[in-house]
Amino acid sequence: MSFKDYDAMLSEKLGGAPSFAVGGRIYTCRAKLPWKKFSEFMLSLMSGSAASLTETEEFFRLCLTAGDRQAFIDALNDEGDGTPEGDARLISNTQVSQILDDLLDYYTGKAPKNAAESSVQLPSVGEPSRVVSLTPSADVV
Repeated sequence: MSFKDYDAMLSEKLGGAPSFAVGGRIYTCRAKLPWKKFSEFMLSLMSGSAASLTETEEFFRLCLTAGDRQAFIDALNDEGDGTPEGDARLISNTQVSQILDDLLDYYTGKAPKNAAESSVQLPSVGEPSRVVSLTPSADVV
């Protein structure tokens, strides 16, 4: 076996630490997770039952950087105050599920989703492109 730099491979494949915005705040995650703790979480998911609330919070504690861990757990447990401003800080079940899915994809090394699904859209500039077919159509004689 020839020499392989697995640190460089991971950096190239994953592109650095993930981050996300939810509830009006940006959270940063670790670039890598401890193998044993992450494996234990994955094995609990493979057991056929959904992750418990405690396991989910532990997963976020494992993923998030030290400065963001408690703030995110507090945000998950925030019940809002019934005002539009207070409710804007709430994190929904749909958001938590999507964040979990995205982080699991990242930490298991799955390829990034299709660029068309990205939330960042490039502005269209200039004339629309014209499609030219090199195959003659059936109605041309």
